[in-house]
Amino acid sequence: MPEWITDIRAILGILTVVVGATWTIAYWVASVNSDRRALRRDIDDDRNTIKGFMDEIRSDIKKILTGLSPSIATGSPITLTDLGEQIAADLGAYNWASGLAPSLLEEVRDRKPFQVDEFCVHYTENRLGEEWGERIAASAYERGIPKEGVRAVLRVVLRDELLKLLGLAEAD
Repeated sequence: MPEWITDIRAILGILTVVVGATWTIAYWVASVNSDRRALRRDIDDDRNTIKGFMDEIRSDIKKILTGLSPSIATGSPITLTDLGEQIAADLGAYNWASGLAPSLLEEVRDRKPFQVDEFCVHYTENRLGEEWGERIAASAYERGIPKEGVRAVLRVVLRDELLKLLGLAEAD
């Protein structure tokens, strides 16, 4: 049998090297695993931060797009949103339109629906009196929307009333 196997100093030396190497490897593995966990945590934090930013951006874009005209809904024909309905009710737009429309019939009698709509755009931009200008401004201010959004409500309500009187309104 070789002599080093029976020498206690050789065995202790080998054991020290083996235990030291094992401990060093274990420490290194633990350190790597810790770094991996920290990196994974950082990546998850970054992913959540980016997701939060994207949600904010989506929300801002939605606000911008809705803010362009939150009182009317796009489509054909243009209709009022819930906010538009509230504005119309607050301003008494339906009573206004039903009282005004008969006096405007001769001006729109031979027009197509889109031409009646254009007439209403022009009417609400140019032919409303000072009292309506103040009411529109107050309504827009109260809701934090542009005055054009309130004018659009009046336009749609007047257009619908004129189309109804002309027999051109679509059935609900």
